[in-house]
Amino acid sequence: MDLHINDTCREIIDKLVSDVENINIMIDKFKNIDNTKLSTLLYLIHNMPTSSMSRFIVSKLLETTLSKLIDGKYVGDIPEWECDIIYPKVDSLNVDHLKIEVKSLEDMFLKCGDTKCLIIKNGRGIGQTIKSLLPTIKKNLFILVEKKPPFSISYVYPQDLMLYMGSKNTAKKLSDIEKDIELINKTGAELNAYVKKEDINFIYKSILDNDFIEPELYDPEKEIIKTFLERF
Repeated sequence: MDLHINDTCREIIDKLVSDVENINIMIDKFKNIDNTKLSTLLYLIHNMPTSSMSRFIVSKLLETTLSKLIDGKYVGDIPEWECDIIYPKVDSLNVDHLKIEVKSLEDMFLKCGDTKCLIIKNGRGIGQTIKSLLPTIKKNLFILVEKKPPFSISYVYPQDLMLYMGSKNTAKKLSDIEKDIELINKTGAELNAYVKKEDINFIYKSILDNDFIEPELYDPEKEIIKTFLERF
């Protein structure tokens, strides 16, 4: 059993070791984003509509803009890439790259410092087993964006996610899930997770400066309708 655990950990660690240079460069890219641009992005996102119709486009605006600001590439609408953003920009799955999954919440953290519930994968329909979802999860570095002022950005490694379906009390890390036959074969429409305080790596704990000048708000729904009507 110990050998199985070691093999599981080694598989994840080997992948992370191969990505370590890209991870470090990507984090530096985040740290070097102009504060006004980053604050403006998150301020606009924070003030966008929250209706079910708007959520998809708001998420895409956040992810595509972040990818541009770090010189990455948005691939969230191409299933084969299995992530939201890749870094650096490459055109082939066979070329070395870092896979980034963006998770955003208005309020990201509980009072204890752990994150709130994150939807990691949506199995759709009757759902999928946890086992079938794990290979994709292992490939991603997770960027956590808190959309409430003063805003924060952090990251978490896949092996530090506390994954669960249903009750949060059943949450386990990857290495423990893979030796739990009952849990790993559990089927559900959503795979959720939270991250413990000690496993969160902050890039920015507080982004918004006191002298930030609020920009004109942007409503993507109204802009889409306006642009469409101009065709007639």
